Amino acid sequence: MNGLAQFISPRCFSMCSFVLARRLALTVLLVPLGFIWCLGQTELSAPGALDAIRQHLLHSESALAENDWRELTVTDFYTGRKSGLTYCYVQQTVDGIPVQHATGTAIFDRSGELRVFNNRLVSSLLTRMGPSLPAVDAPSALLKAAALLEIELPEQPIRILEEQQNARRTTSFDPEGIALEPVSLQLVWAQAIGGKYRLAWEVSWYTIAADHRWVLWVDANTGEELDRHDLVLYCDFGSPDHAHAHPDLQYDMRGFEHAHKLEASVNQGSAYRVFPVPVESPIHGAAQLIVNPADTIASPWGWHDTDGLPGPEYTITRGNNVHAYSDALNLNESIGDEPDGGPELVFDFPFNPNAEPDAYQDAAVTNLFYWCNIVHDVWYHYGFDEPAGNFQFNNFGLGGEEGDEIQAEAQDGSGLNNANFSSQGDGTTARVQMYLFKTSLPAPVTLQVLAPDTIVGMYEAIPAQANSFIENTVITGELVQAIDGNAPNADACEPILNVSQMEGNIALIDRGGCDFRDQIINAQIAGAEAVIICNTEPGQPFTMSGLNAFINIPAAMISQEDCMTLKAFLNDGITAEFAVGEIVPVVRDGDFDNGIIAHEYAHGLSTRMTGGPSTGQCLLNEEQMGEGWSDYAALVMTMEPGDSREDIRGVGTFAINQPPTGGGIRPAPYSTDFFINPFTYDDTNNPALSVPHGVG
Repeated sequence: MNGLAQFISPRCFSMCSFVLARRLALTVLLVPLGFIWCLGQTELSAPGALDAIRQHLLHSESALAENDWRELTVTDFYTGRKSGLTYCYVQQTVDGIPVQHATGTAIFDRSGELRVFNNRLVSSLLTRMGPSLPAVDAPSALLKAAALLEIELPEQPIRILEEQQNARRTTSFDPEGIALEPVSLQLVWAQAIGGKYRLAWEVSWYTIAADHRWVLWVDANTGEELDRHDLVLYCDFGSPDHAHAHPDLQYDMRGFEHAHKLEASVNQGSAYRVFPVPVESPIHGAAQLIVNPADTIASPWGWHDTDGLPGPEYTITRGNNVHAYSDALNLNESIGDEPDGGPELVFDFPFNPNAEPDAYQDAAVTNLFYWCNIVHDVWYHYGFDEPAGNFQFNNFGLGGEEGDEIQAEAQDGSGLNNANFSSQGDGTTARVQMYLFKTSLPAPVTLQVLAPDTIVGMYEAIPAQANSFIENTVITGELVQAIDGNAPNADACEPILNVSQMEGNIALIDRGGCDFRDQIINAQIAGAEAVIICNTEPGQPFTMSGLNAFINIPAAMISQEDCMTLKAFLNDGITAEFAVGEIVPVVRDGDFDNGIIAHEYAHGLSTRMTGGPSTGQCLLNEEQMGEGWSDYAALVMTMEPGDSREDIRGVGTFAINQPPTGGGIRPAPYSTDFFINPFTYDDTNNPALSVPHGVG
């Protein structure tokens, strides 16, 4: 096995042990990734697999009748080259027309025996169907869809590119001036209120701004909208979810060895100055010039070849897996200014985080190109190859649909503080858009003890993220230990009792077992003007992440050692000055947050490997695990030697201007320590968790 895959495999199982416990649906993703190995192989055909599925349904105890599965059709069928497992994906149809979201996934072992059948077929279907002939034709449905989506159409009729004479009446329309790619319509049986199914036009419309890839279902008899979904997955990396964030966000800084080394690579002489796998971002490690990183199995002709013959077709950041370019003008296409590595394919461009983004544009595009390629190569070894629907311009005769390399847009001009991924089934356009992030760290704070003389001086204090809107403030008062009614009494996790001492002063609070924002709010209610949190563990103070609009007093953390010094003199009366400086806005480039890039790419992996590569629409429900799976993929790609499941891993810390010790954008950072991450599957019932990000 390739050296990179060998490295990830044992480490991956260490992380799987806790991710699987928290993310039950991950098994749906991991099984097709090919983590099961068998010996021997029996030839199995698609008709044979379909017959085995029918026999299984005939003898199962499900509520399905024979009429429900009589017209099953195979949408995808392939055998994993490494696992030897065969995957057969089936679609429920009636009179040749597919039933919305009614699919089944079958997995066969090497002997051809059916091992798993994931059944999403609809029971008693024939009794729940409406009229079987459409009263609204495809051009009329297109006009209705445009009105529903508020898309302005030209005055002249939209030209039909293709109209198939099949049961589905599949029709495609010219995208000129209205879409990025042909607008397609086909008939489906769509679910309506009350469990009924209506004949509907399924409309796929990728808007010209690339901000939405709509799938809209329009009743084929009434023109009524039945449902819609946007397949552009916006990941909202702008700020943490406002639910259950936890303050204990300190972990040991990990070593930055380049551990994910490839055993064999394509010797093109190519070189890229990037933050290489597994370095998560510029705050996690240094940039390096990486030579010949392309994998011989996943990218046998290198990253710049598209025809499978010696010699690269491109010397820019374009090849078989990825076409990366800057899209600062929001054109959703290259304007021919990609970084050029020359005939030697050397992409060595400087990155200065303090410069304006256009000054390091070539470095940003190069890093995005490298990471999209390396993610392609890694997951290839775990089953995301050509037959499974991966993203490649040329599949070299190895199966699957081609022509769908990733369009990777760096410094995208369509927004800020975000990232998104868009694709449908195998062979359709795939696009990742990476944005700039305009944020700011909390203003710097100083803690100066003015009296008594014995301990006068400056003490290191790290501002809380909750201070993000507080600046240019000086508070002078007495340092007072907060006392609440439950042990331990000094953590202010419950209402503070010594209110008279708090008023107008600075509360001293021990880091406790509750959300630090609750501690600050309790001090604020008690009348404190500022809060000092004492670290209760050895080590340096750190940023306490999370926001709360109710907080209007500043807070900071100091070290355990400094806190012990102050506590020894509390009875003598300590006068301190807590000063908050000026907030300085910061621009960070998401193209260097490699965890986000890996997260976005993994949306393509999970979309195509759930329900089969040609489907692309199985992760639309509110409890879908795509966001969690993408975080998992990001964690795997940035693992390092010495990492353990108890480590605290925040997602997107660089992009949102947190230090490596920040909690990231999720309701809690990833860890198996329930003190750090207390979530279980039961928490998906909590309405305070955002959908789908918090739930995922």
